[in-house]
Amino acid sequence: DSVENIFAQLGQDLAAGGHLEIARDFYLDALNRKIKSHEIIFHLGIVEQELGIIDSAIERFKSLIEQDLPTSAIYLQLGELYETQGQQDLAIETYALGEAKGPPDPEYEKRRFAVQLANKFN
Repeated sequence: DSVENIFAQLGQDLAAGGHLEIARDFYLDALNRKIKSHEIIFHLGIVEQELGIIDSAIERFKSLIEQDLPTSAIYLQLGELYETQGQQDLAIETYALGEAKGPPDPEYEKRRFAVQLANKFN
């Protein structure tokens, strides 16, 4: 395994064990050491989302999108973050971009429908 993969896996193990702050520090340390990996940035964004550090998590996922990565999971995470901030239109747009980006995932349709339904009743 590469150094990037080892760091990513160790961070995931810490987060899965409920050690979110330590996992975040671990990922940040890896980035500070110039161990740059899309996977580390992605999982750092998830940890920050779980810790409620929403603005930072949004920036992590947006930075991955700017790199034009082929995974639609980034869009799903970003759309969820926009939802938590009450930015339903942006969430819907992000889910649509994710659908267009990757293989079909029924999760996008469910999330977009849920946001549209919530908008209708708010």
